[in-house]
Amino acid sequence: MLTPVSILQNRFENMLQAENLPEEAEQQIVTSQRTLHRLTATLRTLLMISRIENEQYARNDTVAVRQVLQEVAAELEDRIADENLTLDWALEGEPTIVAANASLLFTFFYNLLSNAVKYNHTGGHIRISGQQPVGQPYMVQLFNTGRPIPAEHLPHLFERFRRASNVHTTEGYGLGLALVRTIAQFHAFRLQVASNEQGTTFTVWLPTTKQPGEVA
Repeated sequence: MLTPVSILQNRFENMLQAENLPEEAEQQIVTSQRTLHRLTATLRTLLMISRIENEQYARNDTVAVRQVLQEVAAELEDRIADENLTLDWALEGEPTIVAANASLLFTFFYNLLSNAVKYNHTGGHIRISGQQPVGQPYMVQLFNTGRPIPAEHLPHLFERFRRASNVHTTEGYGLGLALVRTIAQFHAFRLQVASNEQGTTFTVWLPTTKQPGEVA
């Protein structure tokens, strides 16, 4: 599926190397490259969703929750700084997720935190918290101070190609959260989103976690 796209990308690159290329033509090629890049990202996401749904990923890893979240935050550090966002941490304990796929979990938390950055406002706030309620699975919450999501859109937020009405000025195809839901289902996580005037909170319950000293 991606091969024709790769061929087009190479052709655009070759066209840009041509001598005496008119400025207008160059701008059109660059615009087409950007569109092609977004198409490639969309196709890769759809392929990943399909592979997860068809159980083509293993669950052989044990993943430390704090570590994977810190790795994700480090990956997004420049974007967070560029938007002058404040990132606070309030993680309790040192839970690990057993019978997991480490690569998918990185993507899972990356998409959630990237979403918190992308749809926040300049100078806004992000909080990553985690706790173990008595008798309940470990709970991680990602809060951001972006514009509230209309209540009627919340039930459809994780559907493919669905975007809330408050994000039309931001690029995207509505697949990031669909991938998040697919990864959550793959790991038997429970996922929830709530939004009000203060901001938006994504909550995930991790049923396959254990604290240090516990037997899995």
